[in-house]
Amino acid sequence: MSRSIVSAVHSTKDATPPHTVSQEATHQTEVMSRSVMQYESSSDSSIRYLVAEDPHLAIGTVVTSVLPNPLRFHCSGEGLKVAEVGKSSTAIVHAVNYLDCPCKETVQSIRCHLMSELTGVTVRGSTERTGQSQYEISYQPTVKGRHQLHITVNEQEVGESPFPVCVSSPVETMGTLLHSVQNLDGPWGVVINEQRELMVTEFGTHVVSLLSPVGAKFHSFGTFGSNPGEFNGIHGVTVDGEGNIIVVDNGNSRIQKFSPNGEFIKSAGTQGKGPLKFSCIQGVSYNRFNNKLYVVDWNNCIQILNSDLTYSGTFGKEGRKKGQFDHPWDVACDGHSGKVYVSDTDNHRVQVFTAEGHFVRAVGCKGEGKMSLKQPMGLCVGHTSLLYVGNSSNKVAVFSPEGERVKSFVVCGEGRGREGSGGDERGCGSGLAYPCGLAVDECGLLYVCDGINNRINIY
Repeated sequence: MSRSIVSAVHSTKDATPPHTVSQEATHQTEVMSRSVMQYESSSDSSIRYLVAEDPHLAIGTVVTSVLPNPLRFHCSGEGLKVAEVGKSSTAIVHAVNYLDCPCKETVQSIRCHLMSELTGVTVRGSTERTGQSQYEISYQPTVKGRHQLHITVNEQEVGESPFPVCVSSPVETMGTLLHSVQNLDGPWGVVINEQRELMVTEFGTHVVSLLSPVGAKFHSFGTFGSNPGEFNGIHGVTVDGEGNIIVVDNGNSRIQKFSPNGEFIKSAGTQGKGPLKFSCIQGVSYNRFNNKLYVVDWNNCIQILNSDLTYSGTFGKEGRKKGQFDHPWDVACDGHSGKVYVSDTDNHRVQVFTAEGHFVRAVGCKGEGKMSLKQPMGLCVGHTSLLYVGNSSNKVAVFSPEGERVKSFVVCGEGRGREGSGGDERGCGSGLAYPCGLAVDECGLLYVCDGINNRINIY
């Protein structure tokens, strides 16, 4: 008997995955000048075993190495990222072998479906072979918001599937209540961070709560008091460029800054009138354009702070003229243009300023008509620079960057409403009160705080 070694050589037909083989054996054989054994796998591939004499190697373990599965998929197209309600969206699936050559054979069972993260609504898509190795998938969303697009072959996810898809809808169609986030205690302010998480101030329990994109609460911080990190009459909230959370602590006449996890960093402000002195603080907003904070002060002005909460400037005073205020409520910043929007509540308008505080225009007015506003409260600016205004009359008005109203809708819902808010011609009733906090995400989902009914409505 002599000692032998077995080596393996693979040959694979185009676009056919080899049968995965991992074999260990201790083998003795007689001296042979050369022998050839054939093994046919269950797939359409062959593996040739060559047995050759090598007297220097001891009888040992024989392992057949294998090539990676040659059938791979690459996905491309806008349909992997964005889509619009009611319109067909498409993407391409490319099938290639391990050499990145097109797969000539037909791939069986390519499927796709789109699922809403918020509502769970699922839409089945269709698949069509459009080339030698290309397959087009198409789907038509029925609801806006963040979705997951699943692409499978033989029930197995391919590539980077599932793909996150942002589904939007024309602003003209806005107004349908999609979901309500419950189990909150007097939600007053809301903001969305870069991770799409919600930061919500709960007036009833003096805490800031962190919620997942679908509204599941996973962390809260704060308690009643006047020490660092404690609150008394918690109002507006914003997030700065580093993800830090900036909170209006109205009863203590100060602004507090926390890390993204809720660890106290710094506070600034006292009761009074003047730089870093406040009288009933309401809203706060971070302006990515210049890395500044804008604070609504019921001294009828807006104070501008640096990111470290030091004083930077002030604009506005009491009155009804341009650039003057009568009980301003909220502030929102457009990080693209730098414009600052202030809800001038008792003047029934929203005023627009440059980042430096220079007056640009007024939006809305008291009375009836397309441009009318009734005591505007919560504000937010979307990724497309649309301005969303919450009215005390149970309505949300949407304005273009140029100040033209493009949509107004009644925010419906079961529950108690503000006294005197009334209903509308659709019989909506007064199911929402004091829309003091608004936020909008990159897909156009609008979050509206309904403090009296202890919830946030999503439209």
